Amino acid sequence: MKTFSELIQGRQNNLDFLRFVAATLVIYSHAYPLTGNDLLEPINQITNGQTTLGAIAVYCFFVISGFLITQSFLYSRSIGSFIKARVLRIFPGLILVTLFTVLIVGPLITSESLIKYFSNSQTYFYFTKITTFVPDLPLPGVFDSNIYQNAVNGSLWTLKYEIICYAMIGFLGGFGLLKKQVIITLFLINTFISIIPVNLGKTLTDLNILSLYFLSGSVFYFYRDKIKHSYIYLLLSLLVTILIISLGWLKPFFPLLCSYFIFYFAYSAKIRLYNFSKFGDFTYGIYIFAFPIQQIIVHVFNNNISPIENFLLSLPFVFLCSIVSWYLVERPALLLKNKNIKRIVSQKVS
Repeated sequence: MKTFSELIQGRQNNLDFLRFVAATLVIYSHAYPLTGNDLLEPINQITNGQTTLGAIAVYCFFVISGFLITQSFLYSRSIGSFIKARVLRIFPGLILVTLFTVLIVGPLITSESLIKYFSNSQTYFYFTKITTFVPDLPLPGVFDSNIYQNAVNGSLWTLKYEIICYAMIGFLGGFGLLKKQVIITLFLINTFISIIPVNLGKTLTDLNILSLYFLSGSVFYFYRDKIKHSYIYLLLSLLVTILIISLGWLKPFFPLLCSYFIFYFAYSAKIRLYNFSKFGDFTYGIYIFAFPIQQIIVHVFNNNISPIENFLLSLPFVFLCSIVSWYLVERPALLLKNKNIKRIVSQKVS
């Protein structure tokens, strides 16, 4: 049995494929509440309300992110290059989807006149979503008759927690504290907080859970030379997962198990989807564009549509938007990671 340290070499892994699958599963899971069938969501039923398929998909994102962001910081030339890479990854696509929502979706869907829509301050206040720290905001007359009323882009709520986790890694790394002892301590503290019966409020509870998954990915990275890639461990993880679901303990004890599932398949020698993102990494675009498109489908069918129909009809439009997002803004932005932006700007001015 090899350790993960032996398997994690270069870019030969299935992480891009797993991220793509997770983003697609978010669309599938969201199709249930958006069509008024949230209680019928498969994983919600299997776990007796402990989680959903969409939540697990988001957890997968945070696990993978915790692993890769920890690795990224340790290989960064400076904290400045680390911050620039994170900004260029998140904000160009976010700006595009915000413009798309306000300037295209809004005018097409709003029940208000275009004059009222564009003269309403609420329309322009929606641009504060670009900061990621503003909760989901309504647009005037947009989706006001949908089952999931006035919700414009419910997927963006996770981005602020992603940024907080990035900032945590940057802070720890900047002060020389990005070490396995510190990460495992933070992981255990978060696990303890998730167990104690204290009402922290929605924001702190969400931060606790999502950072727990992020930290589990970071823990996995630091202990990669100790963890074995073994189908026996995979089977054991599956059995333990079934046990904690039956006991109602999924919330605090699933993160490390989730991490093992992800990285077992990511570095499996039998699954070789290493070139899955050969033509582009469309995952982020899929995630940020899906919700408003699914809401448009519900609107067009006047709330008379099943979850499966919503999922299947939304997919091609979501994929199209993600491809445009990748080639129009995301890929060009990422090409700037290793370039001096000030130098580029000064050259263009001169």
